[in-house]
Amino acid sequence: MPELIHCGHCGRKLSSQAARRVGGVTVCPNCVAVVKAAAKARKIKTKTQRQLEKTRQRLQRAEEKDRKAREKETERIKRQRARETPPTPTAPSEPVPAQSSVKPTGMPLWRKLLNTVAGLLILSVLLVFIARCTLNHMQLQSQMNEVLESDARNSRIEVSVYYEGYIGFSAIVFDITSCRNKAPIDVMRCLLQFAAAKKDSRYSRVVLACRGEKKFLLEGSYFQRLGQEYGAQNPVYTLRTFPSHVYRMDGHQAYGTWTGGLLGVVGAQMKDLRNFVSEWLGGPPVEPNAVDKPSAIEIKGTGSAKCCRTLDDHI
Repeated sequence: MPELIHCGHCGRKLSSQAARRVGGVTVCPNCVAVVKAAAKARKIKTKTQRQLEKTRQRLQRAEEKDRKAREKETERIKRQRARETPPTPTAPSEPVPAQSSVKPTGMPLWRKLLNTVAGLLILSVLLVFIARCTLNHMQLQSQMNEVLESDARNSRIEVSVYYEGYIGFSAIVFDITSCRNKAPIDVMRCLLQFAAAKKDSRYSRVVLACRGEKKFLLEGSYFQRLGQEYGAQNPVYTLRTFPSHVYRMDGHQAYGTWTGGLLGVVGAQMKDLRNFVSEWLGGPPVEPNAVDKPSAIEIKGTGSAKCCRTLDDHI
């Protein structure tokens, strides 16, 4: 039986035969690209810092050399004037400003070095940006596209998934860019299907955004649990308990936890779900005292079996 080891990046268990050695770290095949990209970014950063330090030293030496040359030329001009002008008893005339005989020849050395450093910095930023976009497509957006194309009910829904920020791979953004003429339940289905596709990946948090505007947060552990339970857990339970795991961008819980009778708790949880989807997609929340209108997310019937059949058609 092959020995089981842990991936040094994501912590997954895998056999020693499937493990890969990248940069002195044992990782799983899914993390090879991430570790290589991170190692390459660190190498570029270290190389850029060394080049900046060398350039700074060169600039200091060039400035010191120019200063000594100017002082030497000034002393030479003063000695030459002292030899050519004999002392007279008359009042001294106004001093004539010294004119250096050193003529500039082209661009100074320090300016050339500065232009070189600026070019290297721009190139480094461009390489990091290209690597980031490549990883976003390979590890996130390509799987999101497969989820959308695999289910005909996801038509006319456009989602962009990418890593949050420019450094680090622990947080992702689930951004709804278009959902014209689609019910809220369709948007929730896309989120659950993507969670199922990434059930083996670990993230610290998942940001829920709409058209580039970040709205809510999910804990990474809960997002992974959604993916692992998709298809096996009761969809009514998954949807009605979803709002209690949603946080706003400042870290505070967006919706509370309900207690009491079953019908009252379920009704309040489904209202929270409608409020959440409405706020996420840019609409106003449902007023607490408003009369509930029929919605795409609605429990029909009184039995739990009938509720499951209603949502199973959508989820």
